[in-house]
Amino acid sequence: MYASITLLGRISKDVNLKYISNKGTALCEFDVAVERKINKKETITDYYPIQIWGNYGESLANILAKGQVVFIVGSCKNEMWKDDNNITHKNFKVKAEFVKKIDFNTKLSSVDFENLESKLIESAYEDNTF
Repeated sequence: MYASITLLGRISKDVNLKYISNKGTALCEFDVAVERKINKKETITDYYPIQIWGNYGESLANILAKGQVVFIVGSCKNEMWKDDNNITHKNFKVKAEFVKKIDFNTKLSSVDFENLESKLIESAYEDNTF
């Protein structure tokens, strides 16, 4: 089974690049804020922790910054473990497989959000960024 996720949101904290000590593998991490409507007047902002591994994460860490709008396609993972006191902890993360920086040169009200995802994926294939 595979749990996929597609997000369009704004990077909400500084991008952090680190290297896993025992392997030297690059890990780029940041949070993305995504607004969702709960009714016509109210929205809620959800924050998703993003991980990008390896060379892809290393290269993206140099071009992504807090405040940028990004389109992300990836997989979700729920980690669960028990500590020494037998307390269960859970941690949700998104492993990004594709990230595209979005520059909105037009007003957001004129963006066709219904078809935005398919257009972004289509442009990624044309740019060979997938």
